[in-house]
Amino acid sequence: LIQRAIDRRQLEKRPYIERQPESEGRIRWITPEEEQQILDLLEQWGEKRFRCVVSILIDTGMRTGELTKLTVYDVQREQGVHGIVYLNETKNGTSRSIPLTARAREAIEYLIKTSKSHERLIPEYDKWITKSWERIRKHLKLTDDPNFVPHILRHTCCTRLVQRGAPLKKVQLWMGHKSIQTT
Repeated sequence: LIQRAIDRRQLEKRPYIERQPESEGRIRWITPEEEQQILDLLEQWGEKRFRCVVSILIDTGMRTGELTKLTVYDVQREQGVHGIVYLNETKNGTSRSIPLTARAREAIEYLIKTSKSHERLIPEYDKWITKSWERIRKHLKLTDDPNFVPHILRHTCCTRLVQRGAPLKKVQLWMGHKSIQTT
């Protein structure tokens, strides 16, 4: 944009813009062994709905807030191989679609079937995901790990996509990142 403004003589010269350092952010993700440990633990506790939540978040990379806003109307079962989820209310305000894995589709179907709402997949109280995650965190003795938060499931999806050779631009679109640097 700056070069275009110079070319159009809207700017005389390129302004100096000091670059701000970017934080590392959270760089941890769940290993396949940790994932299995979490899923087994939830199975053992009889927490099938939360087990579905964890599976969906890992397989789709949705933010927890996006999942809690999801309605039956956002799930398009007939599109893609296993269906697609349309997210209209996202953090950055742009809608996007996410393909479902077979496991995520099965988990979504279970949430729809067992939901106490006719529309929302997760009508549970606001802190349900955080509270359930804290229980896992305590049981796995990971309370001292500041990165072991529900958002780690999103990082896990993103990391696995990159590890399996997905182009960064596609991962950026999948995750809904405005900047490739975030990806």
